[in-house]
Amino acid sequence: MCDITLYCNVKKCRKILNATDDGIIWITRCSHAFCNDDGIHLSTTAAKYVPCPACKTQLDLKHDIVRKETNPSEMWKSTILAGLKPEMIIDIVNRSFSFWYYQMSNENLYQTNLNKHLKYKMLEMKTQYQSEMNKLNSELLLTKQKTQAANQDLENQIRKTQELESLLWEKNRCLQNAQMTVADLQRRQSRML
Repeated sequence: MCDITLYCNVKKCRKILNATDDGIIWITRCSHAFCNDDGIHLSTTAAKYVPCPACKTQLDLKHDIVRKETNPSEMWKSTILAGLKPEMIIDIVNRSFSFWYYQMSNENLYQTNLNKHLKYKMLEMKTQYQSEMNKLNSELLLTKQKTQAANQDLENQIRKTQELESLLWEKNRCLQNAQMTVADLQRRQSRML
């Protein structure tokens, strides 16, 4: 047997109807299917005519929306068409196939539109991602340039510091020589006195 999934035709619901716990679906004259919750909400309205939630066709609540079981009993299956003429049975089967064809076409259209929407969103996100990556790469390049400049400044400062240390060392050596000379002169002068 074919495993076809039927969904509630309320876009915000989209509940799988074949697997509902209560086994109840609601079918409209305009070939739309609704879960039990949405069908009850639709059928309990105070108005005599209500718009179909899927296509806005005006529905007469007494004749245009029908409650069905998704898993009917074997007794129901064996008696539902009993006594009807073959032409009537074929007409009923044709209408049933038309309903399923309509549902599958709508589901295909829904999935196609959803796919287009998701592709558009993915392209939008990809563009945003690329933009963010470009921005981050630019910031990274700027940071690398700043780091290189800071490293160059650091090397220059280290070189200047080394030059100053060397100069200081030379000056200290000269100072020590001068102090030794002064001390030597003071000793000589004190011996002479």
